[in-house]
Amino acid sequence: MTDKRKKVVKINHRGGIFEKYLPDDYDYLTTDSADFLLCAVGGVDFMMHSNCVKILYYKENVVPDFNYYDYAIDFHE
Repeated sequence: MTDKRKKVVKINHRGGIFEKYLPDDYDYLTTDSADFLLCAVGGVDFMMHSNCVKILYYKENVVPDFNYYDYAIDFHE
């Protein structure tokens, strides 16, 4: 029998939408010192976090500014 331990991904997001997209071999931990920071448009709180990957998530047609975010999930053409 194989002992398959799940990898833990630390995220900074409260709401539960992204957890369903993680592969089955990952568990997530919601924490303020995260590996990944999930951001929305507006506010500047994300700038306080420097040692993580910043991912913009927005449900509108927005052009992401990649000077601030590493990745983006949005509906821009």
